[in-house]
Amino acid sequence: MNKKLNAVDIILLLLANGKTVGRTMMQKQVFLAYKEVLDEYSEDLLYYPDKTGPYSKVIDDSLKYLKSINLIRVINRGEGHQTYILTFEGKRKVE
Repeated sequence: MNKKLNAVDIILLLLANGKTVGRTMMQKQVFLAYKEVLDEYSEDLLYYPDKTGPYSKVIDDSLKYLKSINLIRVINRGEGHQTYILTFEGKRKVE
């Protein structure tokens, strides 16, 4: 049986291609990757419509988890404006 990708996997794969600026942009990028490319290969990420576009609490929780285990770095640039990048450990994990 093949393991399905989860939110953590998808976030790491996206960040392996470069930084993501903004929480809303992160939600949208993961949503598009999930729906357009990885749908049959990933777990349900429980997205629903929100005022700024598709939203998933699973993604928010996964970002907090990734930060807590030092796989991503979150650079705060004011209220609601974060930049997400992989740490050295995050890059090694993706490889």
